[in-house]
Amino acid sequence: MYYKELLLSIICLSFNVVSNSQSLTPTFIDVDYVGNNNMEQKMDIYIPEGLTSPAPVIVFIHGGGWLEGSKGSENIPFFQQSYNSGFICADINYRLSTDSIWPAQIEDCKTAIRFLKANAAFYNIDTCNFGVIGESAGGHLASMIGTSAGVRSLEGFHLGHRNQTSRVRAVVDLYGPTDFLKEDGYYPASCGSGGLIHEYQSFESQLFGIDYLHKYKALVRTANPMAYITSDDARFFIIHGEDDCIVPSYQSRILDSTLTAAGIPADTLIIATGQNHGNPYFKDAVRTVLYNNFFLKHLSEPCSPIGITNPLFPAIAVFPNPATNEIKIEFPFLKDFKIEIINTYGETVVLTHNQKTINISELKSGIYFIKLISENIIRTQKIIKL
Repeated sequence: MYYKELLLSIICLSFNVVSNSQSLTPTFIDVDYVGNNNMEQKMDIYIPEGLTSPAPVIVFIHGGGWLEGSKGSENIPFFQQSYNSGFICADINYRLSTDSIWPAQIEDCKTAIRFLKANAAFYNIDTCNFGVIGESAGGHLASMIGTSAGVRSLEGFHLGHRNQTSRVRAVVDLYGPTDFLKEDGYYPASCGSGGLIHEYQSFESQLFGIDYLHKYKALVRTANPMAYITSDDARFFIIHGEDDCIVPSYQSRILDSTLTAAGIPADTLIIATGQNHGNPYFKDAVRTVLYNNFFLKHLSEPCSPIGITNPLFPAIAVFPNPATNEIKIEFPFLKDFKIEIINTYGETVVLTHNQKTINISELKSGIYFIKLISENIIRTQKIIKL
């Protein structure tokens, strides 16, 4: 009854936020977090206007059975509320089982997080406060991130940013599998004989590149989030449809019970009556307010600003802005510095040294970011080229 009353009390306040989600556009598009120009290893980054200090990050991981799906506007409703609350949001792609088998998928997700932390100064990120949210296959990967921090065999350090950690503090798991060997036989009666059977050519068998899961139990267990749970793991919000015929809700129940046994019970476990796999219910205004409230609860203690920004130095001044042909940069007390102008794809289009007047006449019209770099200082400023 508590959840029903809470949801009814906030629905009127939050409906307009989600209904306007399609107007949200990425600040940076197709950011290459590995550096090999593979579209499956790129992300879109949404940065709220007017940030004055490093902000927490929410990473969204799409579903699709590990063999399809993508970042894109259809994912916005899941993180729109968090964006409006001042969170930086990243919508990521990862390699799919059609060309890369496990553990490529979790390696990519962890590498994306490490990339964001490594570039915290540029994106104005609070590296202490990362959350992840995913649905279905994405929920599985989010849960893996939340429970397997420090497991070197899953990190994908060969993809870059070895000096960073992929650890996060909060996970929203929407109907993700948690134990691949306990799916068949656990479907609700409402599924009848329609419960998905995970045999040859199932989503799961294709993820591992094998024929039958039960023949490779040790391999399959490496992808079970519950196999890695320890008392220092992230906090969880878990939600699942009771009538799910793709991933049985039993998967979320056993994740919750295993977290509880480790001394970190999930903040919330919702088994939603009458809901099946991926229904619109899970990204409506009511539910997304709950996800955001969970993130606000657990991602509220900022890091020390050291290494991210230095409050002893003023902000960079750029004028005119908007500009057509030329911009001037003012930054007092600084003699040796580098200036990069970066487009919304994350590409450096202008690079200068110790130059305070820069010609931008050859740039296409649009939004750019000026990045000033000195020995101990990094500053960024958005500009508009007319």
